[in-house]
Amino acid sequence: MNVGTGELITSKRVEEPWILSQAGELIPVFKDLHHENIVSYLGYELNGSIGWFFFEYIPGGTVAECLRKYGRLSEPVIRHIVKQTLFGLAYLHERSLCHGDLTADSIMLDSDSVCKIDMSLLSASQYSLGISMISDDIWRLGFTAVEMFSGRQLGDFMRRPLAKAPPIPKDVSAVISPEGASFIHDCFTVDPLDRPSAKDLLSHPFSHLDKNFNFFDTETFPQMR
Repeated sequence: MNVGTGELITSKRVEEPWILSQAGELIPVFKDLHHENIVSYLGYELNGSIGWFFFEYIPGGTVAECLRKYGRLSEPVIRHIVKQTLFGLAYLHERSLCHGDLTADSIMLDSDSVCKIDMSLLSASQYSLGISMISDDIWRLGFTAVEMFSGRQLGDFMRRPLAKAPPIPKDVSAVISPEGASFIHDCFTVDPLDRPSAKDLLSHPFSHLDKNFNFFDTETFPQMR
Protein backbone atom coordinates (compact mmCIF):
# COMPACT_ATOMS: atom_id res chain seq x y z
CA MET A 1 0.00 0.00 0.00
CA ASN A 2 1.14 3.55 -0.74
CA VAL A 3 1.18 5.03 2.77
CA GLY A 4 0.80 8.53 1.38
CA THR A 5 -2.32 7.91 -0.70
CA GLY A 6 -3.72 4.65 0.70
CA GLU A 7 -3.65 3.22 -2.83
CA LEU A 8 -2.99 -0.51 -3.16
CA ILE A 9 0.11 -1.25 -5.21
CA THR A 10 2.13 -4.29 -6.25
CA SER A 11 5.83 -4.43 -5.43
CA LYS A 12 8.48 -6.64 -7.03
CA ARG A 13 11.57 -7.24 -4.92
CA VAL A 14 14.78 -7.64 -6.89
CA GLU A 15 18.10 -8.82 -5.50
CA GLU A 16 19.75 -10.21 -8.63
CA PRO A 17 22.71 -7.95 -9.48
CA TRP A 18 22.20 -8.40 -13.22
CA ILE A 19 18.65 -7.02 -13.00
CA LEU A 20 19.63 -4.20 -10.65
CA SER A 21 22.38 -3.19 -13.07
CA GLN A 22 19.73 -2.84 -15.80
CA ALA A 23 17.33 -0.72 -13.73
CA GLY A 24 18.48 2.46 -15.41
CA GLU A 25 17.44 1.00 -18.78
CA LEU A 26 14.25 -0.69 -17.57
CA ILE A 27 12.76 2.35 -15.85
CA PRO A 28 12.50 4.55 -18.99
CA VAL A 29 10.88 1.63 -20.84
CA PHE A 30 8.28 1.16 -18.09
CA LYS A 31 7.67 4.90 -17.70
CA ASP A 32 6.78 5.29 -21.35
CA LEU A 33 4.13 2.55 -21.33
CA HIS A 34 0.63 4.01 -21.05
CA HIS A 35 -2.11 1.67 -22.21
CA GLU A 36 -5.29 0.25 -20.73
CA ASN A 37 -4.07 -3.32 -21.30
CA ILE A 38 -0.59 -2.88 -19.77
CA VAL A 39 -0.04 -2.90 -15.99
CA SER A 40 1.06 0.62 -15.07
CA TYR A 41 4.52 1.30 -13.66
CA LEU A 42 4.46 3.49 -10.54
CA GLY A 43 8.07 3.82 -9.40
CA TYR A 44 11.35 2.32 -8.25
CA GLU A 45 13.38 2.41 -5.04
CA LEU A 46 16.83 1.06 -4.26
CA ASN A 47 17.50 0.18 -0.62
CA GLY A 48 21.06 -1.02 -0.30
CA SER A 49 21.40 -4.11 -2.46
CA ILE A 50 17.63 -4.59 -2.86
CA GLY A 51 15.56 -2.94 -5.56
CA TRP A 52 11.79 -2.47 -5.50
CA PHE A 53 9.70 -1.95 -8.63
CA PHE A 54 6.17 -0.70 -7.98
CA PHE A 55 3.18 -1.34 -10.25
CA GLU A 56 -0.57 -0.85 -10.08
CA TYR A 57 -2.47 -3.48 -8.11
CA ILE A 58 -4.73 -5.74 -10.19
CA PRO A 59 -7.33 -7.32 -7.86
CA GLY A 60 -8.46 -10.20 -10.09
CA GLY A 61 -5.12 -12.02 -10.10
CA THR A 62 -3.63 -13.83 -13.08
CA VAL A 63 -5.08 -16.15 -15.70
CA ALA A 64 -2.75 -18.86 -14.36
CA GLU A 65 -4.24 -18.54 -10.87
CA CYS A 66 -7.72 -18.82 -12.34
CA LEU A 67 -6.75 -21.99 -14.23
CA ARG A 68 -5.19 -23.58 -11.15
CA LYS A 69 -8.26 -22.88 -9.03
CA TYR A 70 -11.12 -23.44 -11.46
CA GLY A 71 -9.81 -25.19 -14.56
CA ARG A 72 -10.92 -24.61 -18.14
CA LEU A 73 -12.34 -21.24 -19.17
CA SER A 74 -15.31 -20.89 -21.48
CA GLU A 75 -14.59 -19.89 -25.07
CA PRO A 76 -16.32 -16.49 -24.81
CA VAL A 77 -14.09 -15.63 -21.83
CA ILE A 78 -11.00 -16.86 -23.70
CA ARG A 79 -11.92 -14.69 -26.69
CA HIS A 80 -12.27 -11.70 -24.36
CA ILE A 81 -8.89 -12.31 -22.70
CA VAL A 82 -7.15 -12.95 -26.02
CA LYS A 83 -8.57 -9.82 -27.65
CA GLN A 84 -7.55 -7.56 -24.78
CA THR A 85 -4.09 -9.13 -24.66
CA LEU A 86 -3.74 -8.51 -28.40
CA PHE A 87 -4.51 -4.83 -27.84
CA GLY A 88 -1.68 -4.67 -25.32
CA LEU A 89 0.73 -6.59 -27.55
CA ALA A 90 -0.12 -4.43 -30.57
CA TYR A 91 0.71 -1.35 -28.47
CA LEU A 92 4.10 -2.82 -27.50
CA HIS A 93 4.94 -4.08 -30.97
CA GLU A 94 4.10 -0.75 -32.62
CA ARG A 95 6.90 0.66 -30.46
CA SER A 96 9.30 -2.12 -31.49
CA LEU A 97 9.03 -3.58 -27.99
CA CYS A 98 8.28 -7.17 -27.08
CA HIS A 99 7.25 -8.77 -23.82
CA GLY A 100 9.52 -11.77 -24.21
CA ASP A 101 7.98 -13.92 -21.50
CA LEU A 102 4.22 -13.87 -22.10
CA THR A 103 2.45 -16.63 -20.15
CA ALA A 104 -0.80 -17.19 -18.27
CA ASP A 105 1.08 -15.84 -15.25
CA SER A 106 1.63 -12.48 -16.93
CA ILE A 107 -1.95 -11.84 -18.07
CA MET A 108 -3.93 -10.25 -15.25
CA LEU A 109 -7.67 -9.86 -14.74
CA ASP A 110 -8.94 -6.59 -13.34
CA SER A 111 -12.22 -6.44 -11.47
CA ASP A 112 -13.70 -4.13 -14.14
CA SER A 113 -13.23 -6.84 -16.83
CA VAL A 114 -10.06 -5.31 -18.30
CA CYS A 115 -7.14 -7.69 -18.94
CA LYS A 116 -3.64 -6.32 -18.44
CA ILE A 117 -0.19 -7.57 -19.41
CA ASP A 118 2.24 -7.64 -16.51
CA MET A 119 5.70 -6.65 -17.78
CA SER A 120 8.46 -8.98 -16.62
CA LEU A 121 11.72 -7.76 -15.12
CA LEU A 122 13.91 -9.00 -17.93
CA SER A 123 17.00 -7.23 -19.17
CA ALA A 124 15.99 -4.03 -20.91
CA SER A 125 17.60 -5.34 -24.10
CA GLN A 126 14.97 -8.12 -24.09
CA TYR A 127 12.34 -5.56 -24.93
CA SER A 128 13.76 -4.58 -28.30
CA LEU A 129 15.06 -7.56 -30.26
CA GLY A 130 13.44 -7.26 -33.66
CA ILE A 131 10.77 -9.12 -35.58
CA SER A 132 11.63 -12.67 -34.48
CA MET A 133 11.40 -11.77 -30.80
CA ILE A 134 8.23 -9.74 -31.31
CA SER A 135 6.62 -12.65 -33.15
CA ASP A 136 7.58 -14.93 -30.24
CA ASP A 137 4.95 -13.04 -28.24
CA ILE A 138 2.34 -14.24 -30.74
CA TRP A 139 3.43 -17.88 -30.44
CA ARG A 140 3.28 -17.58 -26.66
CA LEU A 141 -0.22 -16.10 -26.83
CA GLY A 142 -1.33 -19.10 -28.90
CA PHE A 143 0.18 -21.42 -26.32
CA THR A 144 -1.59 -19.53 -23.53
CA ALA A 145 -4.89 -19.85 -25.42
CA VAL A 146 -4.34 -23.63 -25.57
CA GLU A 147 -3.84 -23.62 -21.80
CA MET A 148 -7.06 -21.68 -21.23
CA PHE A 149 -8.98 -24.19 -23.35
CA SER A 150 -7.27 -27.09 -21.58
CA GLY A 151 -7.77 -25.73 -18.07
CA ARG A 152 -4.21 -26.43 -16.99
CA GLN A 153 -0.72 -25.12 -17.55
CA LEU A 154 1.22 -27.28 -19.96
CA GLY A 155 4.92 -28.01 -20.28
CA ASP A 156 7.37 -25.39 -21.46
CA PHE A 157 8.27 -27.42 -24.55
CA MET A 158 5.51 -25.69 -26.55
CA ARG A 159 6.05 -22.24 -25.13
CA ARG A 160 8.91 -21.27 -27.45
CA PRO A 161 8.63 -21.54 -31.24
CA LEU A 162 9.42 -25.01 -32.60
CA ALA A 163 10.52 -26.35 -35.98
CA LYS A 164 6.92 -27.34 -36.64
CA ALA A 165 3.56 -26.38 -35.21
CA PRO A 166 2.70 -28.51 -32.16
CA PRO A 167 -0.52 -30.54 -32.23
CA ILE A 168 -3.49 -29.22 -30.31
CA PRO A 169 -4.13 -31.55 -27.33
CA LYS A 170 -7.10 -33.90 -27.69
CA ASP A 171 -8.95 -32.41 -24.73
CA VAL A 172 -8.72 -28.99 -26.39
CA SER A 173 -9.77 -30.28 -29.83
CA ALA A 174 -12.91 -31.69 -28.19
CA VAL A 175 -14.13 -28.27 -27.02
CA ILE A 176 -12.59 -25.64 -29.29
CA SER A 177 -14.50 -23.98 -32.13
CA PRO A 178 -13.17 -23.92 -35.71
CA GLU A 179 -12.42 -20.22 -35.24
CA GLY A 180 -10.42 -20.95 -32.09
CA ALA A 181 -8.47 -23.73 -33.79
CA SER A 182 -7.73 -21.43 -36.74
CA PHE A 183 -6.50 -18.69 -34.41
CA ILE A 184 -4.12 -21.02 -32.58
CA HIS A 185 -2.92 -22.45 -35.90
CA ASP A 186 -2.05 -18.92 -37.04
CA CYS A 187 -0.19 -18.17 -33.80
CA PHE A 188 1.84 -21.36 -34.33
CA THR A 189 3.03 -20.33 -37.80
CA VAL A 190 6.61 -21.62 -37.84
CA ASP A 191 8.31 -18.87 -39.87
CA PRO A 192 8.34 -15.71 -37.70
CA LEU A 193 8.23 -13.57 -40.84
CA ASP A 194 4.95 -15.23 -41.86
CA ARG A 195 3.43 -15.30 -38.39
CA PRO A 196 0.57 -12.77 -38.17
CA SER A 197 1.04 -9.68 -36.08
CA ALA A 198 -1.06 -8.73 -33.08
CA LYS A 199 -2.81 -6.15 -35.26
CA ASP A 200 -3.54 -8.82 -37.88
CA LEU A 201 -4.97 -11.17 -35.27
CA LEU A 202 -7.32 -8.48 -33.97
CA SER A 203 -9.10 -8.92 -37.32
CA HIS A 204 -9.30 -12.71 -36.94
CA PRO A 205 -12.87 -14.00 -36.41
CA PHE A 206 -11.82 -15.46 -33.04
CA SER A 207 -11.14 -11.92 -31.80
CA HIS A 208 -14.68 -10.80 -32.59
CA LEU A 209 -16.87 -11.03 -29.49
CA ASP A 210 -20.58 -11.74 -29.57
CA LYS A 211 -22.43 -8.43 -29.33
CA ASN A 212 -24.27 -9.73 -26.27
CA PHE A 213 -21.10 -10.79 -24.43
CA ASN A 214 -20.79 -9.31 -20.95
CA PHE A 215 -17.86 -10.42 -18.82
CA PHE A 216 -19.80 -9.66 -15.65
CA ASP A 217 -22.37 -12.31 -16.61
CA THR A 218 -19.76 -15.07 -17.05
CA GLU A 219 -18.87 -17.78 -14.55
CA THR A 220 -15.32 -16.40 -14.42
CA PHE A 221 -16.19 -13.00 -12.94
CA PRO A 222 -17.40 -14.22 -9.51
CA GLN A 223 -14.36 -16.53 -9.32
CA MET A 224 -11.96 -13.61 -9.44
CA ARG A 225 -10.58 -12.86 -6.02
